[in-house]
Amino acid sequence: MWENPKVNRFFLNLCLTCCAMMLTLLAWMSLIGPIILRREIELERDYPKLVPVMAISMVLSVIFSIMAMWPVFGFLTPIYMLALTFGGTMSMILLPGGNLGNLCFWVGLIAVGYISHTMDHDPVW
Repeated sequence: MWENPKVNRFFLNLCLTCCAMMLTLLAWMSLIGPIILRREIELERDYPKLVPVMAISMVLSVIFSIMAMWPVFGFLTPIYMLALTFGGTMSMILLPGGNLGNLCFWVGLIAVGYISHTMDHDPVW
C-alpha cells in the first residue's frame, strides 16, 4: 500500500498520524508508567481522558484508512479495513499479562513493521 499510486496520500497520512498518536499514548500507558516510573497507572484516576482520546484516534484511523484505500479496493474497502482492525485488536488477547505482554507487544509490533516495510514484493498494479 505504501507504493501504490492509487492510494489517497492525504488520508493515508492522516491515518498514520492517528496511529502514531494512539501508539504514543499506548506507550505512555504501558511502558512509561509501569517500567520507567515504577508505578501502576490507574487510568480513571490519573488520566481520565486518555481512553476516550485513544478511542477517537482509533475510530478516525479506521475511517481515514477506508478513505485512503477506497481507490484501490472499492466497495470492499470497509470490510477489509474492519477485518484488519478487529483482527489486530483481538490478537492482543493472546498476549500474556504484565511486563512480558508489553515486551511481546512492542517487539512484535516493531518486527512486523520492519518486515512489512523491507520485504521484497512485486507491484500488482
